[in-house]
Amino acid sequence: MTKHRQWHFGLEWLLATLGGLALGYLLIEILIYPFSFFEYYETDFVTRPLVSAIGSTWGDNAKNAFVDFSVSFSHLRFLVLSSAATGISIGLTQWLVLRRRNFQHKSWIFASMGGWILGWVISQNASWPIASVLIDSKGSNWEYHIILGYTLFGAFFGALMGMCQWLVLRRHVHQASLWILANILFWAVAAFIVETIVETTFWKIMGGPVGFFHDSRYLLEGIIADGCNGVLVGASTGVVLFRLLQRPLRRA
Repeated sequence: MTKHRQWHFGLEWLLATLGGLALGYLLIEILIYPFSFFEYYETDFVTRPLVSAIGSTWGDNAKNAFVDFSVSFSHLRFLVLSSAATGISIGLTQWLVLRRRNFQHKSWIFASMGGWILGWVISQNASWPIASVLIDSKGSNWEYHIILGYTLFGAFFGALMGMCQWLVLRRHVHQASLWILANILFWAVAAFIVETIVETTFWKIMGGPVGFFHDSRYLLEGIIADGCNGVLVGASTGVVLFRLLQRPLRRA
Protein backbone atom coordinates (compact mmCIF):
# COMPACT_ATOMS: atom_id res chain seq x y z
CA MET A 1 0.00 0.00 0.00
CA THR A 2 2.83 2.37 0.93
CA LYS A 3 4.63 1.55 -2.30
CA HIS A 4 1.49 2.36 -4.26
CA ARG A 5 1.08 5.69 -2.43
CA GLN A 6 4.73 6.52 -3.10
CA TRP A 7 4.38 5.95 -6.83
CA HIS A 8 1.13 7.90 -6.87
CA PHE A 9 2.73 10.86 -5.09
CA GLY A 10 5.81 10.64 -7.31
CA LEU A 11 3.64 10.82 -10.43
CA GLU A 12 1.69 13.79 -9.06
CA TRP A 13 4.95 15.56 -8.16
CA LEU A 14 6.36 14.89 -11.61
CA LEU A 15 3.26 16.26 -13.33
CA ALA A 16 3.25 19.27 -10.99
CA THR A 17 6.88 20.02 -11.85
CA LEU A 18 6.26 19.73 -15.59
CA GLY A 19 3.04 21.74 -15.29
CA GLY A 20 4.88 24.47 -13.41
CA LEU A 21 7.56 24.64 -16.10
CA ALA A 22 4.90 24.88 -18.82
CA LEU A 23 3.02 27.58 -16.90
CA GLY A 24 6.29 29.45 -16.41
CA TYR A 25 6.96 29.35 -20.15
CA LEU A 26 3.46 30.72 -20.76
CA LEU A 27 3.89 33.56 -18.27
CA ILE A 28 7.23 34.50 -19.80
CA GLU A 29 5.73 34.59 -23.28
CA ILE A 30 2.68 36.59 -22.18
CA LEU A 31 4.18 38.95 -19.60
CA ILE A 32 7.97 39.07 -19.76
CA TYR A 33 8.78 39.11 -23.47
CA PRO A 34 6.23 41.87 -24.25
CA PHE A 35 7.81 43.89 -21.45
CA SER A 36 11.04 43.96 -23.48
CA PHE A 37 9.14 46.13 -26.02
CA PHE A 38 9.41 49.01 -23.58
CA GLU A 39 13.19 48.61 -23.50
CA TYR A 40 13.31 50.31 -26.89
CA TYR A 41 11.75 53.42 -25.37
CA GLU A 42 14.04 53.13 -22.37
CA THR A 43 17.04 52.99 -24.70
CA ASP A 44 15.89 55.97 -26.79
CA PHE A 45 14.71 58.25 -24.00
CA VAL A 46 16.87 57.23 -21.00
CA THR A 47 19.96 55.20 -21.81
CA ARG A 48 21.24 57.06 -24.88
CA PRO A 49 20.85 60.56 -23.35
CA LEU A 50 22.67 59.33 -20.22
CA VAL A 51 25.45 57.76 -22.30
CA SER A 52 25.89 61.03 -24.20
CA ALA A 53 25.89 63.11 -21.01
CA ILE A 54 28.35 60.81 -19.21
CA GLY A 55 30.64 60.69 -22.24
CA SER A 56 30.76 64.48 -22.61
CA THR A 57 31.28 65.00 -18.87
CA TRP A 58 33.65 62.22 -17.79
CA GLY A 59 35.04 60.83 -21.03
CA ASP A 60 34.95 57.61 -23.01
CA ASN A 61 36.04 55.32 -20.16
CA ALA A 62 33.10 56.36 -18.02
CA LYS A 63 30.78 56.11 -21.02
CA ASN A 64 31.95 52.57 -21.84
CA ALA A 65 31.62 51.52 -18.21
CA PHE A 66 28.05 52.83 -18.11
CA VAL A 67 27.19 51.01 -21.36
CA ASP A 68 28.53 47.75 -19.91
CA PHE A 69 26.53 48.33 -16.74
CA SER A 70 23.35 49.02 -18.73
CA VAL A 71 23.71 45.83 -20.75
CA SER A 72 24.39 43.75 -17.64
CA PHE A 73 21.49 45.34 -15.76
CA SER A 74 19.09 44.72 -18.65
CA HIS A 75 20.17 41.06 -18.82
CA LEU A 76 19.89 40.66 -15.05
CA ARG A 77 16.44 42.24 -14.99
CA PHE A 78 15.14 39.86 -17.65
CA LEU A 79 16.76 36.89 -15.88
CA VAL A 80 15.18 37.80 -12.53
CA LEU A 81 11.72 38.40 -14.00
CA SER A 82 11.70 35.21 -16.07
CA SER A 83 13.09 33.19 -13.14
CA ALA A 84 10.44 34.64 -10.83
CA ALA A 85 7.68 33.64 -13.27
CA THR A 86 8.96 30.06 -13.52
CA GLY A 87 9.71 29.74 -9.81
CA ILE A 88 6.31 30.94 -8.63
CA SER A 89 4.60 28.70 -11.22
CA ILE A 90 6.44 25.58 -10.07
CA GLY A 91 5.96 26.53 -6.42
CA LEU A 92 2.21 26.89 -6.97
CA THR A 93 1.72 23.60 -8.84
CA GLN A 94 3.85 21.72 -6.29
CA TRP A 95 1.99 23.30 -3.40
CA LEU A 96 -1.30 22.10 -4.89
CA VAL A 97 0.06 18.57 -4.50
CA LEU A 98 1.49 19.20 -1.03
CA ARG A 99 -1.69 20.67 0.46
CA ARG A 100 -3.49 17.39 -0.20
CA ARG A 101 -0.95 15.85 2.20
CA ASN A 102 -1.80 18.29 5.01
CA PHE A 103 1.03 20.63 4.00
CA GLN A 104 -0.92 23.86 3.86
CA HIS A 105 1.90 26.40 4.04
CA LYS A 106 1.87 28.75 1.08
CA SER A 107 5.40 29.87 1.94
CA TRP A 108 6.50 26.93 -0.24
CA ILE A 109 5.44 28.98 -3.29
CA PHE A 110 7.60 31.97 -2.37
CA ALA A 111 10.50 29.76 -1.27
CA SER A 112 10.41 28.12 -4.69
CA MET A 113 10.34 31.49 -6.41
CA GLY A 114 13.30 32.71 -4.35
CA GLY A 115 15.20 29.48 -4.99
CA TRP A 116 14.60 29.68 -8.73
CA ILE A 117 15.77 33.31 -8.92
CA LEU A 118 18.89 32.74 -6.79
CA GLY A 119 19.57 29.46 -8.54
CA TRP A 120 19.58 30.98 -12.02
CA VAL A 121 21.37 34.23 -11.20
CA ILE A 122 24.11 32.82 -8.96
CA SER A 123 24.64 29.50 -10.74
CA GLN A 124 24.97 31.14 -14.12
CA ASN A 125 27.65 33.49 -12.82
CA ALA A 126 29.51 30.86 -10.76
CA SER A 127 29.49 27.60 -12.71
CA TRP A 128 31.16 28.72 -15.93
CA PRO A 129 34.05 30.66 -14.34
CA ILE A 130 34.81 27.65 -12.14
CA ALA A 131 34.61 25.32 -15.14
CA SER A 132 37.00 27.62 -17.03
CA VAL A 133 39.51 27.41 -14.18
CA LEU A 134 39.36 23.61 -14.14
CA ILE A 135 39.21 23.05 -17.92
CA ASP A 136 40.39 25.40 -20.67
CA SER A 137 37.31 26.38 -22.67
CA LYS A 138 39.39 27.18 -25.77
CA GLY A 139 41.63 24.13 -25.70
CA SER A 140 41.17 20.64 -27.12
CA ASN A 141 38.98 19.67 -24.14
CA TRP A 142 36.37 22.40 -24.72
CA GLU A 143 33.56 19.80 -24.84
CA TYR A 144 34.45 18.65 -21.32
CA HIS A 145 34.39 22.28 -20.24
CA ILE A 146 30.80 22.60 -21.48
CA ILE A 147 29.73 19.37 -19.75
CA LEU A 148 31.40 20.41 -16.50
CA GLY A 149 29.85 23.88 -16.70
CA TYR A 150 26.33 22.49 -17.07
CA THR A 151 26.90 19.91 -14.33
CA LEU A 152 28.18 22.56 -11.92
CA PHE A 153 25.23 24.75 -12.86
CA GLY A 154 22.87 21.90 -11.93
CA ALA A 155 24.65 21.30 -8.62
CA PHE A 156 24.65 24.99 -7.63
CA PHE A 157 21.08 25.46 -8.77
CA GLY A 158 19.95 22.38 -6.84
CA ALA A 159 21.76 23.58 -3.73
CA LEU A 160 20.13 27.02 -3.79
CA MET A 161 16.70 25.70 -4.70
CA GLY A 162 16.93 22.99 -2.05
CA MET A 163 18.08 25.42 0.63
CA CYS A 164 15.21 27.86 0.01
CA GLN A 165 12.62 25.08 0.13
CA TRP A 166 14.40 23.53 3.13
CA LEU A 167 13.66 26.70 5.12
CA VAL A 168 9.98 25.75 4.88
CA LEU A 169 10.35 21.98 5.00
CA ARG A 170 12.57 21.85 8.11
CA ARG A 171 9.74 23.14 10.30
CA HIS A 172 7.56 20.17 9.46
CA VAL A 173 9.65 17.04 8.90
CA HIS A 174 12.66 15.28 10.40
CA GLN A 175 15.96 15.17 8.48
CA ALA A 176 14.83 17.90 6.10
CA SER A 177 18.49 18.55 5.21
CA LEU A 178 18.27 15.46 3.00
CA TRP A 179 16.14 17.60 0.68
CA ILE A 180 19.14 19.86 -0.02
CA LEU A 181 21.43 16.90 -0.75
CA ALA A 182 18.81 15.30 -2.99
CA ASN A 183 18.38 18.49 -5.01
CA ILE A 184 22.14 18.93 -5.45
CA LEU A 185 22.53 15.33 -6.63
CA PHE A 186 19.50 15.10 -8.89
CA TRP A 187 19.86 18.53 -10.53
CA ALA A 188 23.55 17.85 -11.23
CA VAL A 189 22.84 14.38 -12.66
CA ALA A 190 19.94 15.72 -14.73
CA ALA A 191 22.10 18.54 -16.15
CA PHE A 192 24.84 16.04 -17.02
CA ILE A 193 22.43 13.65 -18.74
CA VAL A 194 20.65 16.40 -20.66
CA GLU A 195 23.91 17.92 -21.89
CA THR A 196 25.69 14.68 -22.82
CA ILE A 197 22.75 12.71 -24.21
CA VAL A 198 19.64 14.78 -24.91
CA GLU A 199 21.18 17.89 -26.44
CA THR A 200 23.88 15.93 -28.31
CA THR A 201 21.24 13.66 -29.82
CA PHE A 202 19.02 16.61 -30.69
CA TRP A 203 21.72 18.42 -32.68
CA LYS A 204 22.81 15.22 -34.41
CA ILE A 205 19.25 14.75 -35.63
CA MET A 206 18.52 18.41 -36.42
CA GLY A 207 21.95 19.34 -37.74
CA GLY A 208 24.45 21.79 -36.31
CA PRO A 209 23.24 25.17 -35.00
CA VAL A 210 23.73 28.20 -37.24
CA GLY A 211 23.31 31.23 -35.02
CA PHE A 212 21.57 31.65 -31.70
CA PHE A 213 19.42 34.62 -32.66
CA HIS A 214 18.55 33.29 -36.11
CA ASP A 215 17.92 29.62 -35.43
CA SER A 216 14.43 28.73 -34.16
CA ARG A 217 15.67 25.24 -33.33
CA TYR A 218 17.17 26.68 -30.15
CA LEU A 219 13.65 27.27 -28.85
CA LEU A 220 12.69 23.64 -29.48
CA GLU A 221 15.95 22.42 -28.01
CA GLY A 222 15.39 24.53 -24.90
CA ILE A 223 11.87 23.20 -24.40
CA ILE A 224 13.03 19.59 -24.79
CA ALA A 225 15.99 20.11 -22.46
CA ASP A 226 13.86 21.78 -19.78
CA GLY A 227 11.23 19.06 -20.14
CA CYS A 228 13.84 16.33 -19.65
CA ASN A 229 15.25 18.17 -16.64
CA GLY A 230 11.73 18.40 -15.22
CA VAL A 231 11.11 14.68 -15.74
CA LEU A 232 14.41 13.57 -14.19
CA VAL A 233 14.31 15.95 -11.23
CA GLY A 234 10.56 15.73 -10.66
CA ALA A 235 10.52 11.94 -10.58
CA SER A 236 13.55 11.58 -8.30
CA THR A 237 12.78 14.37 -5.83
CA GLY A 238 9.18 13.19 -5.61
CA VAL A 239 10.35 9.87 -4.13
CA VAL A 240 12.60 11.65 -1.62
CA LEU A 241 9.90 14.11 -0.58
CA PHE A 242 7.35 11.36 -0.09
CA ARG A 243 9.69 9.63 2.35
CA LEU A 244 10.42 12.86 4.19
CA LEU A 245 6.72 13.59 4.60
CA GLN A 246 6.40 10.27 6.41
CA ARG A 247 8.57 11.74 9.20
CA PRO A 248 6.54 14.67 10.54
CA LEU A 249 7.78 16.63 13.54
CA ARG A 250 5.87 15.93 16.73
CA ARG A 251 4.04 18.96 17.99
CA ALA A 252 3.45 19.54 21.66
